[in-house]
Amino acid sequence: SLPESFVQYLNADGINMGGRKRRRNGASNIQRDDDSSESSSDDDDEDEDEEQDADNEESSVFNFPELEDQIAASIRRLGGKVLPKLNWSAPKDAQWINGSLLCTSPRDVVMTLKASDFIAHDLAHSFDHCSCERKRPDEFTLVLRTWRELHESNEFRCFVANQKLIAISQRNTSGFFEHLCQEDERQALQESILDFFEENVKFNFCLERYVMDVYVAAAPRRKVRLVDFSPWGPGTDACLFDWSEVPEVASKVVPTGAPVDFRVVEGERERQSKVERYSQIPLELAQLS
Repeated sequence: SLPESFVQYLNADGINMGGRKRRRNGASNIQRDDDSSESSSDDDDEDEDEEQDADNEESSVFNFPELEDQIAASIRRLGGKVLPKLNWSAPKDAQWINGSLLCTSPRDVVMTLKASDFIAHDLAHSFDHCSCERKRPDEFTLVLRTWRELHESNEFRCFVANQKLIAISQRNTSGFFEHLCQEDERQALQESILDFFEENVKFNFCLERYVMDVYVAAAPRRKVRLVDFSPWGPGTDACLFDWSEVPEVASKVVPTGAPVDFRVVEGERERQSKVERYSQIPLELAQLS
């Protein structure tokens, strides 16, 4: 798990990748003249303020040599290119900081995490939609995944309720992929995803309601790979669904073998703005899109 001091560093304002901490010459280390005892209390207050400012500055500077070494070693072991995430969200909204989520150094990893509103939300508001008083998990884990080039048309978000796959959505809702509109293609994709769910996930994941992302390789194999799990609720992007309708979809009695609700972008006009881009533009403009 990540040290709490690093979690607090991620929560601090700004991105400061400075080196090791500098030793501070505090007032107690300065030899004063005899007449310094006559200094005013205002001077003492100023010294305390300066020390507090210095403490705040140091806490916002990256200075975790052991963690940095661990990240560097993991990157080398994974082939030199990784995708970072915490054990909750991936920093998909932070592509602007480096032009991509591809990271090749500890500096890249830390800057990507610091630049993400998704990560900031997880660090302080993970349980906002839960019926508990906790705001966040007690511990966080940094996950580094081997970087792979994937085609966005092959990613799908699946909704599971009562251990049943109830709905599937195209993951990248900002793209229109004509082949996904073909009924035969959607049927084949649904069968592959459902078979994977029944064989590998259904009785191996403890929650009854959750969201999972999968990647389906191109025909003819259509091999399905599990990408990630996400919480069931508004904190997770419902893609082409809306969380106000998902419970209704889940309550429907669907006969065994019947097709699930499978949604894709049907045309250029149905393309949606990427949620991860909202943190890069003024809020008022994002709300108009």
